Amino acid sequence: MLENDLEVSLRTLTAFSERLVEILQEERQALVDRSLPALGRITDAKLRACADLEHAVDVLGPVPLRERIAELPESARAKLEPLHTRLIELARLTQEYNTVNGKIVRRSQQSVRELINLMSGKDTELLYGDQGHTVASRQGTAIARA
Repeated sequence: MLENDLEVSLRTLTAFSERLVEILQEERQALVDRSLPALGRITDAKLRACADLEHAVDVLGPVPLRERIAELPESARAKLEPLHTRLIELARLTQEYNTVNGKIVRRSQQSVRELINLMSGKDTELLYGDQGHTVASRQGTAIARA
C-alpha cells in the first residue's frame, strides 16, 4: 500500500472512529435519560458505524498499521505516525465509553429486577422454622415495604 493510500485509510478510520465515539457519548446520555426512542436510533447508528469501521479495516489487509508505517521513509513516517497515534487514542476512548455504558445498562437491569421483586411480593427471607433450621419464607408485604 502506497503512502497516500495508507494516509487515506488512516484518515478514513479516524473519521469512522470519531463518529463512533460521538455515538457512544450520545448513548451514555440516552441511557442516563432512559430514553428508549433515542436508544433505538443510537443502536442503529452504532451498528452502521461499526460496519463502516469493519469494512475499512478489512480493506487494510492483515499487515498491522505499525509495521506498514515503519517500512516507509522518515518523511512519510513523520506524517503518518501522528495519525496512527490518534487512531489508537480513539480506540482507547471507544473502549472506555463502551465499558461505562455497559455498566450503566447492568445497573439499570439490576434496579429493574429489584423493583420487580419488591412489587411481586416474592421476596424471601431466611426465618427459623419449627425444627430450628432456617427456611426461606415468602413475604407478602413486599409492596408495603417499597
